Amino acid sequence: MARYMPHAPITIVPDPIEEFDRTALEQRVSGKIRTAVEARRLSIYWFGIGDNPFFSVGVRDL
Repeated sequence: MARYMPHAPITIVPDPIEEFDRTALEQRVSGKIRTAVEARRLSIYWFGIGDNPFFSVGVRDL
């Protein structure tokens, strides 16, 4: 992707895991909500092929 869009902000997101620390997750999510409210900006990640027949979502849903 970086070759085709060299100036796009790209973040590699690892595959989800089965186990996680609920306390750490709560703290992280709370921090992200606080940041979004303070900045009045929502950062999103898009993952998928764009035409998933089982999960119909797109830019229009933002």
